[in-house]
Amino acid sequence: MKKHLLFWVFISLFSFSWAKDAYNIKVKLNGFPSGNIKLAYYYGDKQYIKQEGITDDKGQIEFKGDTALPTGVYIIFLENETYFEIIVEEQFFTIKADYVADKTLSAAKYTETLTAEKSPQNSRLFEYNLFIKQKKEEAEPLNTLKEIYLKNPAKKADADDIDKKLAALDAEVETFQNKIIADFKGKMLSKLLLAARRPSIPETITDNNDRFYYYRNLFWGDFDFNFSGLLYSPVYHQRITEYMENLTVSHYDSAFASADYIIQLGKNNREFFKYSVTWFLNYYAASKTVCFDAVYVKLAKKYYETGLADWVEAENQKKIVDNANSLSACLCGQKAADIKAKTETYATPSLYNVKAKYIALLIWEADCGHCKREVKEIKNIYAAYKDYGFVVYSVELGADKEKWQKYSADEGIAWINLHISDVLTDVKNDFDARTTPTIIVLDENKTILYKRIDAQNLDKILKNKLN
Repeated sequence: MKKHLLFWVFISLFSFSWAKDAYNIKVKLNGFPSGNIKLAYYYGDKQYIKQEGITDDKGQIEFKGDTALPTGVYIIFLENETYFEIIVEEQFFTIKADYVADKTLSAAKYTETLTAEKSPQNSRLFEYNLFIKQKKEEAEPLNTLKEIYLKNPAKKADADDIDKKLAALDAEVETFQNKIIADFKGKMLSKLLLAARRPSIPETITDNNDRFYYYRNLFWGDFDFNFSGLLYSPVYHQRITEYMENLTVSHYDSAFASADYIIQLGKNNREFFKYSVTWFLNYYAASKTVCFDAVYVKLAKKYYETGLADWVEAENQKKIVDNANSLSACLCGQKAADIKAKTETYATPSLYNVKAKYIALLIWEADCGHCKREVKEIKNIYAAYKDYGFVVYSVELGADKEKWQKYSADEGIAWINLHISDVLTDVKNDFDARTTPTIIVLDENKTILYKRIDAQNLDKILKNKLN
């Protein structure tokens, strides 16, 4: 008996030491001429090429390597721009399909011929995709007929009958999904189907507000943040997009609360945590939405300044934190820094001494072409709203004071107009004016309402506020 055990241990070790590949995916495309094929994968909202090569004269190719592929959804791209998706969790399997030459056809065409060997998940995935295709084809004429019936009150009963047929199709799909979810419990295919589901709202909840919160509260219920394979699929980013765009109030405080909520859902899985923190920070760093730089600042302070984003090198971490600190001086919702005039008069007061319902703070340069175009537009806006509690307060940053004086006189600038040499405060840093022109809208309490807008948007804001 002991010999037997030693023998099997020896065979196991011997076999392992001679293993050549950690993954080997064979693709066989019947009728495909020799050409380039790519194996790609999803990672969040991006797709990356893992491997590519030329098929042989029988349309066959092997993708292989000595490191196992992360579990996830992968894509087989063909030369003619068609593609189909597969699941990688098993590392050694074969995919077969008939080649379609028409490049206008999408992946759906392959659902009729795709088969898998040594990959139960892909076999069931292809079966599922074919089933869904068939059910969509059944539902399409019913939906068309329903639209016609809904336009005719006399056909209400017929429309209700179609609703029952569509509900029966939905039930078939759900039953099919539930069987796969049960059969592949804990596997990528099961996790994927669960993650793609949306909460079903009970008919007993009739109030729209209640329905909204019921749906939002259960939105992430079937998404397993402990299963990293979902990060290597399109589903996670689709859900982020839906949650942020459709289930979050369009306000910077609400955006941060939602982003932070999603990050916290994945905090126990390092891969999800790292991806989510990085993605949200980069997204709001590049955001053009007015005032949403506040989300970037809050994320940077919570995760980077505290060292929670410990995968970031010290130099990059410092850049992120320094940038957030620069932005922190001028965020929507907080009071603006005062601009102290060296010589205060009625025509050139300090900012906090200006009395107005709304103040447009303009930081500009006289030799900046874009600034000059904005100044011309702001002149018209100022003329239209100056009698309704609107004031423009400008500070010019140029080194040549005479040039500013001449340009101001030539343009007939009549609002509060100071040169940087006439103020005591660091206007550029206090208002994060790294580029010019910078336009910031303040209310009567000097609270920042809008920032980094142009003259056209300033006009829209004032029309809404003052009219």
